[in-house]
Amino acid sequence: MTEEQIYQKIEKIYNSEKGKGFITHLLRSFFPVGKGTFIWDTNEMEEPKCCITGKKLIGKSEAMGAMLKTTPEEFSKHLRVSLDLGGDEEEKKKYMEHPAKKHLPKGAVLGIECEKSDKLLCQDAYEQLYNFYATKLLHGDKHMNWLAKNMRAKETIKLMKENGVDITQTEEKTVIKKINKPQKTTFGDLEVLQNLKNKLEQNNT
Repeated sequence: MTEEQIYQKIEKIYNSEKGKGFITHLLRSFFPVGKGTFIWDTNEMEEPKCCITGKKLIGKSEAMGAMLKTTPEEFSKHLRVSLDLGGDEEEKKKYMEHPAKKHLPKGAVLGIECEKSDKLLCQDAYEQLYNFYATKLLHGDKHMNWLAKNMRAKETIKLMKENGVDITQTEEKTVIKKINKPQKTTFGDLEVLQNLKNKLEQNNT
């Protein structure tokens, strides 16, 4: 699939009610950037594949194993052909593709995983998912705007806790409520938020 085709598929999924929840789940799980990491080993996974493109996925260990099976002569010929430094047509045809690929499942690419989901992505799908997210935000998509604020609030709470700020459950729930239902914020909620702000300021002094 091309980058455009992947983007269009993500958009098609998002435009259904069930699909919107699925895309939201992926965004929460893999972003902000840094939550997703390349898979190390897929040997214990059952049919690892990208949940967007359907591509077969491999891990870093399998890629390294395939590289080690590649002879110096094969690598040298591939490098010479790819840099257009000579070789006849038959050699170009044989060595244009990296020789390590013959030791991997056909069409397989490195996969990306995360702690918060059992879903896997290939790098192209990961990049287009982020592109879709950013594009929707720029176009004022209401659901994506809400999601961005919600994710930012949760990340802020997480960082505050890691930095030693004592946040109560009431304060945490009030922050999320402020994002989810801003029109229902009460005077009591405002007091809780002010107290939380004071804690943060004291922690930064």
